[in-house]
Amino acid sequence: MRIISTSFRLGSAAFLLLLIAYSCQHSARISTVQKVQNFADSILKTDSLPGISIAYMFADLNPVTITSGMADLEMQIPMDSGMLLLSGSIGKTYVASLVLRFYELGLIHLNRPVKDYLHDEKWYDSLPNAALITPLHLLQHTSGLDRYEFKKAVWDSIRIRPEKEWTVAERLALLYQDSPLNDAGKAFAYSDANYILLGALLEKVSGMDYYALATDSILLPMKLYMTKPSDRQEIAGLCSAYTAFTEQFQLPMKVADNQKLCFNPQMEWTGGGMANTPSDLCRWAQILYSGMYLSDSALNLMTSPVPFETGISDDASYGMGCIIWKPGTAEVSYGHTGFFPGFRSIVRYYPQHKLAVAFQTNTDKLPPAASLAKYSDQIKQLILDEVPL
Repeated sequence: MRIISTSFRLGSAAFLLLLIAYSCQHSARISTVQKVQNFADSILKTDSLPGISIAYMFADLNPVTITSGMADLEMQIPMDSGMLLLSGSIGKTYVASLVLRFYELGLIHLNRPVKDYLHDEKWYDSLPNAALITPLHLLQHTSGLDRYEFKKAVWDSIRIRPEKEWTVAERLALLYQDSPLNDAGKAFAYSDANYILLGALLEKVSGMDYYALATDSILLPMKLYMTKPSDRQEIAGLCSAYTAFTEQFQLPMKVADNQKLCFNPQMEWTGGGMANTPSDLCRWAQILYSGMYLSDSALNLMTSPVPFETGISDDASYGMGCIIWKPGTAEVSYGHTGFFPGFRSIVRYYPQHKLAVAFQTNTDKLPPAASLAKYSDQIKQLILDEVPL
């Protein structure tokens, strides 16, 4: 009896210690979430944002999502973790990944002239640097092509026909009279036109519509069920959104209302072209930058910085559809930012911690001192302060 009693007491003590340890860990998790929630609430108030949706995710764990503020100010609908936000140029990460997949299959050669693939497109030769541009130049934004998306003619056309569906030729026709920004491969100049051409290249090589290709090759097999093409005005689950660029883009302040945009976002196409939740952005970052989608050699190409000044803030360079923050340091991180009228987003992957962080807001209005990269770094630090390393 005494032996049984002693064992029971020892077992009870061990159980109590386990319970205390579990409680401490549980408290830490709650504390982490609350810290990020407090940060989101503070940024919302300081920057006068309508709503924020933040997610973070460690490898092999489910993402954690925190929201703050309103998805719709007029209707007083709170931001919800399941709502979609347009992620702008983050969509370039899918395009670059597909191009590198085709490169590894031998279907796209990075240093072969794009003209060899698009020679039957009559509009192609009208582009600046047309004979010299390669897929590598397009991936790295070193082609010398300017930004069609900020041309006044685009927004004049959208004002007249907001439902307009744009062809590749219609987008790029706005560049025909331009001089190249630089000789091909000799300098960095960020432009959606590069990725529009990559979209045309992918469709030519695959024989598929780009969105069908992205869905079949990335979204479905990677289980990114909360990522949808932004190829129409009505997008189920889309958050309402507000722009500060009413004069520049000739748009109403509320650019998205009741899950419908005031113009067709299809104009962006492979320059971005996706609506996501931040949790899905975190999942994609984990998949892509940890090497689950591309081979090591292809991922190394994607994450190698161009040998030119990029002008990207926050100590960043550019690879292939990839912003590289603090390249060459122990604190290097990979991802992309995104802008679309009414929305701003960022997703970053911190390889040394196997941590992905995504931040999205339903306005493009941010104060001059605000930086999504700094916000993601602050969120990362709040999380790591509570995680034993």
